[in-house]
Amino acid sequence: MSLDRRLSDVLTVEELRSYGRKICIISGVGSGKNYWVENILPQYGSVLLVTSRKIVKDQTLTRDFFTEKAEWDGVNYKVCTHSKIGKFIQSNTRPNQSLDETIFDYVVIDEAHAIVSDATFSDDTNYLWQFITNVKATVILMTATVSIIKDMIEREGFAIIDKTEECTNIRPTYINLTTDNKARELLLTAKPNSKIIYMMPSAGEAYRIENELIEWHLRDDVVAITSSERNEAYSKEERVVREEATYKTIVEENRLPDDVNILLTTTKFREGVNLIDERIKQCITGCHPHVDIRQFAGRVRTGIDTLHIIENKKQNINSVDKFDIDIAKRLIPKFDEVIYQYLNTGFGENDFTYANIENCVKFYNKIENKFDLMKFNRYKNRFELFEQRLIAIEREKQDLEDFRTNTYLYLGNLFGTGVIILLNNKASYLQGVKNRCILFLQDYIGKELQPEVVEKLLNDLKELGLRGSKGQVYEKLGFAISYLGYELIDVGNKNHLVKKIVKKLD
Repeated sequence: MSLDRRLSDVLTVEELRSYGRKICIISGVGSGKNYWVENILPQYGSVLLVTSRKIVKDQTLTRDFFTEKAEWDGVNYKVCTHSKIGKFIQSNTRPNQSLDETIFDYVVIDEAHAIVSDATFSDDTNYLWQFITNVKATVILMTATVSIIKDMIEREGFAIIDKTEECTNIRPTYINLTTDNKARELLLTAKPNSKIIYMMPSAGEAYRIENELIEWHLRDDVVAITSSERNEAYSKEERVVREEATYKTIVEENRLPDDVNILLTTTKFREGVNLIDERIKQCITGCHPHVDIRQFAGRVRTGIDTLHIIENKKQNINSVDKFDIDIAKRLIPKFDEVIYQYLNTGFGENDFTYANIENCVKFYNKIENKFDLMKFNRYKNRFELFEQRLIAIEREKQDLEDFRTNTYLYLGNLFGTGVIILLNNKASYLQGVKNRCILFLQDYIGKELQPEVVEKLLNDLKELGLRGSKGQVYEKLGFAISYLGYELIDVGNKNHLVKKIVKKLD
């Protein structure tokens, strides 16, 4: 199968329709999902594209066929952000009778993983999920990284169309594990034909590094673009002007300006943004969650040589108190009882649209403001646990743990085969070899192994570089796999010639 094939080459709307009205399309980064939505889908009905990033919306608005000021009704293609949907749900007094929900044949959620991954900081993801699960149109979720939302969308009845193996999947040639200091040194090598983008966990750090490069290293080719406003120390007029000009060039021309060789950013540029600029050879990320790494690695649609991941970069860790979860679960039924008393109108009748009753609105707004884990579902007229936030925090925690303890395995699973992972310090190298051997071992676990297979397997592990904790070369397979967390047991006849590898019991 040609790697040059795009989603529009492998998915027809006729095939899409056969899956029903709730669909999730999975295809690789850079496979042309948005092209398919903009050029193929509108031939079959009106389309609303909902994106998680404002810059994606802004890039879409530059298309010749698009008119930003057009009315919703009668427009075949419209785009908005999660934030707009959030405001719409919060302010809409009749959620189930909304014109905005009925004039679109298709509602497409771009980078659908953000429904969960952005929930650590954005309440809009909850309102978007309410919209998705109740809108009358056909809903299409699109993502290259489905694992974080897979359980949730399957429970909701979404059918999955996986085209990952059939079309383009942009990945770097090399993944290089590096340090913060080496990343700073790498930035200084940036030049017109070797531009660098650096995504970091916080806006404050982006502006600090920008300041260092300008003030200490006299670089006049650097700009920081984040979602946060610059504080007074970094808000010199010329820097603000350059930031705005750079953003404009990226949006309108899908490239960096000629005079900008270093772009410092945050997860603002994590996904959806198209950069068609062969001068960008390397990218650096200080973020370790799987969505951040995988999505950012594909921002440059022409492909990059190396993605550098800073392994010692401190992460922004979100958490939730277990007592807050217990409080939310216990109070939700009580609040459902309380809000019901505000339904009675002066005529003794009940209006089942709570969003149309002033006191109900005041009550659930007050509860949402006081309790981060409680959200009022405007469509179902009841309080619910903010499940997406819990999923996001737990997955983020697991990602950071996997990155720290099983770096090679974590990145290998993330990018698949064909990407070369470079581990440049001793600790990372040794852990990487161990993880590589564990991955290699999976095909043999639980199977009966003849003596010749046992001997070959030991040699294969040696060739992969497996050494003991003191650097020793293993001469027996049992000792080698014990180091990897497994046991070699005897099976079969009394001669015990046949072996089997099983997981070591704790």
